[in-house]
Amino acid sequence: MITGPDREYRGKITGLDLPYGASPALNPLTSPTGEIYRYIVESKSHDLRELTDLNKWVIIPRLKQVTGVAEVSNFGGITTQFQIEIDPRKLEQYKLSLSDVTEKIEKNNANAGGSLLTGGEISYVIRGIGLVRDLSDLGKNSC
Repeated sequence: MITGPDREYRGKITGLDLPYGASPALNPLTSPTGEIYRYIVESKSHDLRELTDLNKWVIIPRLKQVTGVAEVSNFGGITTQFQIEIDPRKLEQYKLSLSDVTEKIEKNNANAGGSLLTGGEISYVIRGIGLVRDLSDLGKNSC
């Protein structure tokens, strides 16, 4: 049975511009405060790293643009971690301390609070997210 809200969300979600082969669908509502929609990102031609990045940087932001979507939570995938090996001789050569390097990296990856942007009945949370996505982002550190 498709209820009014289900029909409304189904119409909005099917209008999203998702990657090729992605097909949205609704699961049955589990409780009045439970999940409304759950999806799986899978592929025969992309590895888990690529699918995690696709979900994080493409699918989730697009789902959040749908009017009425309160939150999109991610379950699964790969968490990215960067490890930096510091050469003490290079620190001496460039007259830097370990604290200098740590401080630069932290500043380059900092989040900034914002405010609310209200338009009619909808309010958007505005914030700046400084995420290092790959190793080249670390090299672009200009703090």
